[in-house]
Amino acid sequence: MNMPRVLLFCSDKFLGKSGAGLYGDVIMEIDWSVGQVMKAIEESGVEQSTIVVFSSDNGPWYEYGNHASTTHFREHKPTGFDGGTRSATILRYPRKIRGGSQLDRIISSVDLLPTLLSLAKNPAIIVGYV
Repeated sequence: MNMPRVLLFCSDKFLGKSGAGLYGDVIMEIDWSVGQVMKAIEESGVEQSTIVVFSSDNGPWYEYGNHASTTHFREHKPTGFDGGTRSATILRYPRKIRGGSQLDRIISSVDLLPTLLSLAKNPAIIVGYV
C-alpha cells in the first residue's frame, strides 16, 4: 500500500480514529486491510499454501515528524546507513515457516520476485507484488 507515504491518506472510516494523528490513522487502516486479506485467505482454504509478504522499501523520513515511523538504526531515508536501507519484513507461510521465528541475516527485497517465481507451480498466480 502506498498510504503511509507523504502525502498521507486514509479513508474517512479511519480518519481521526487512532488517537495518534494522521499517520496512526493510516497505519490503523492498513492493519484493518491486511486483516481483511488474511480473512479471505483463511476462508478460501488456501492458508497453509499461501505465502504472505509484508514489507517496506526502505527506512522512514524523519523530516516529516509525526508523519513517519522511527527505527533504532543510524540515520533514515534516503541515506545509505542502516536506518535508510533496513526495514522490517514479515513472511507468513505456515507450510514452511514456523510462527515467531526470526532470520538473523540481511536479505534483499529484490530477491523476492525471483524466489517466489521459483516456488510457484504456476507463476501467473502471484498477485499483489509491487
